[in-house]
Amino acid sequence: RTLVNEVLMPLQRHLIDAGFDGLVWQAGLGNPVALNNFLRESDGDRESWVWIDLESGVPALVPINPLTLFRFYLPRSFKYRRPLFDDVDTDAVRRYLELHRSELNAALGQSEADELFRLARELAQQQQQWKSLRRHERGIEFRRSRGSIGPEQAAYYRRHRWQWYAREFLRGCRAGLRRVRQLPVRCWQYLGTLEVAKFIRVLGRSLVSQRYRAQLAHDMLLRRIQTWRVRGQLEDEEAAALESRLIAEESGSYLTDFGMHIAIKPLIKSIQFWLLPALWGVGLISSGVLAVGLIGGGAIGRTLYTGGRTLQSIKHDREKPWMALAVGLFPVVGNFAYPVQILYSSTEQEDTLARFILYDGFARMGQHLPIWGGRDTLTEHVFNRIPDRFVDLRREARQT
Repeated sequence: RTLVNEVLMPLQRHLIDAGFDGLVWQAGLGNPVALNNFLRESDGDRESWVWIDLESGVPALVPINPLTLFRFYLPRSFKYRRPLFDDVDTDAVRRYLELHRSELNAALGQSEADELFRLARELAQQQQQWKSLRRHERGIEFRRSRGSIGPEQAAYYRRHRWQWYAREFLRGCRAGLRRVRQLPVRCWQYLGTLEVAKFIRVLGRSLVSQRYRAQLAHDMLLRRIQTWRVRGQLEDEEAAALESRLIAEESGSYLTDFGMHIAIKPLIKSIQFWLLPALWGVGLISSGVLAVGLIGGGAIGRTLYTGGRTLQSIKHDREKPWMALAVGLFPVVGNFAYPVQILYSSTEQEDTLARFILYDGFARMGQHLPIWGGRDTLTEHVFNRIPDRFVDLRREARQT
């Protein structure tokens, strides 16, 4: 919250006021990935945030909030006549520096402030030269800088624009054909890396052995606890407490069922993305069945297993995993059906292991979200906070 509210938001306003329109993307405006561009640094008693990456990797056209696209990025793109990519309004920079000249003199000293003004003028000149290049000239300069063409070829293609476009078109076609020819080989190599026998053996043992299912869950959770500890998100004492809790609970019924949900996931994915499309391709199933399988395959697999376990519990008059059965119906979130069941059924004030599974699972969803996800991004942090509400509701229910 400190980074977002006290650093990033004021920084974005300052950058816009100063004319650094393209740089706002790297400061997090509509870009949750930018959060990992900032590190907390300690220097004795002084702590501060350090900006470690000021260069954009993609044009600023995919903010996570569509309103930000229409309010800021599209209008600025029309202004610059291209997608924003580290663009600077040098006139705005000059006005900003003039407005704050007295403060700059006081903070930097006269000579340093004069140097800053000189660099601002040089920036305007350099950017004008760079941006004035035509499209084919930018492509030529890129290829020349990479050593693909020499200075004489570059000079020739500057004078013969359409020959340059024809050359690049043919080069792209050749590259595409190479990839098409390599595709069967790569597919065969990928299939060769699949340990089918091992997969079948693991699945078979998971189906018949409760101890093996518990071991699967134990090993996976132990790795996740160590990952959090290495990243500094758990203290050594906290990690040790979770590991001891894991040892105490590894034979528990719900934890082994969680292990089973983990074990059947590769099988379900194989059915969804290999078997069902193949059956649809030869006409053995309809498009509707294919769509249901692709969208709800995970939920169907989890529900079949959890439903069977619920019937067993009814038969033997044990606690019924109704919560796991209900949560398992939902896509993605259903992977945490049994951790939710553990938290719901726990008689303790806090079941730290179940809470850890939930927070870790949602954080990993944030890491793997396309485009805006990743480690140490705002997306990961936001997803990590999603279980808060359920945990709070459960805590309130216990207190009442």
